[in-house]
Amino acid sequence: MKTSAILCCTLMQLAYNANAQNVGIGTSNPTKGRLEVVGVAGLGSTNAIFGSSSSGITLQQNWPTIGFNQYRDNTAGNGKFMATGYAAIQTMNPANGIMLI
Repeated sequence: MKTSAILCCTLMQLAYNANAQNVGIGTSNPTKGRLEVVGVAGLGSTNAIFGSSSSGITLQQNWPTIGFNQYRDNTAGNGKFMATGYAAIQTMNPANGIMLI
């Protein structure tokens, strides 16, 4: 009984410690969120892709953008489809905060 109580407390502490940590990709000290991704792939502005084999969404930096079935992989700013069909973006002008479609 005593051993199982100690084991249970130890497992609860390990689970708490694992959940209390932030995760960083491209940074060694993530402090702004539970998941912090710094940097882009290649020459583009895409930080993260969720999905991609049959469409998905992307998070892009610079002019902060959410891409729907779309990503950017070059400095020219050209969007590319993730899959066939329609693609769209929701972006924000960082100079004035206006949201654009």
